[in-house]
Amino acid sequence: MAKVFIKVKKQDTPPRKVILPSNPDLPLYLPQDTKAGIRIHDTRKVSPTSGLPFRDTERKTLNADPNLIRDIVKHAKGAGIDPLTALAISYQETGFNQEGRGAFNLNPIVFGKPVGNPEEGMRSLKENFRIAQSLQKRGVIPQGEDYYLQGNNGYGIIKRGHADLEGANRIYGIDIPQEGINFKHNPLYGKTVISLRELLKSNPQIMDMIGESQEPQQNKVMLQVKKQ
Repeated sequence: MAKVFIKVKKQDTPPRKVILPSNPDLPLYLPQDTKAGIRIHDTRKVSPTSGLPFRDTERKTLNADPNLIRDIVKHAKGAGIDPLTALAISYQETGFNQEGRGAFNLNPIVFGKPVGNPEEGMRSLKENFRIAQSLQKRGVIPQGEDYYLQGNNGYGIIKRGHADLEGANRIYGIDIPQEGINFKHNPLYGKTVISLRELLKSNPQIMDMIGESQEPQQNKVMLQVKKQ
């Protein structure tokens, strides 16, 4: 996606570059500076995928636009999707629209574009979760919420050299072996989303926004996992 750079002047602070989406269909959600927005500190100690201590480079501390958070919560509730899970997915996929990349990654074959706003994101999530639920009912993939949420990322095999890795040999904090990683057997994306959801749950500002939203929660599509 082409990027447009502008300089935004703020009092008592030097100008900084803000990346705006070149797609006019995307709402304008600006990345926040350290004095505005919702500060999300990634305080997780252990990687949900490897079980090892987090590397500093793997942490996702950032600032999020409160308007984007509200819109995700509103559309998630309206679509019957758990708002915390929807927020965790946006957090994982685009860092809540960091650098103007949209709130959610979309299937370009279905949506005609790779990124989308909260409303489009919910449509995508509902369809992907519907497919995941069907696969679980047929025994194609194991039960469990991590496998269910993996449906939003897919159940294929990723190998070294994949274009999405941009030259890296690690994904979700895991070194990719020569044979690759089969997400059908190891739902790294689903584990990561669950971990980020727990992190967001500890943020009082986000929990207040979820409580303030009046959109009805109906026809829940999120899998409820029974505790043993």
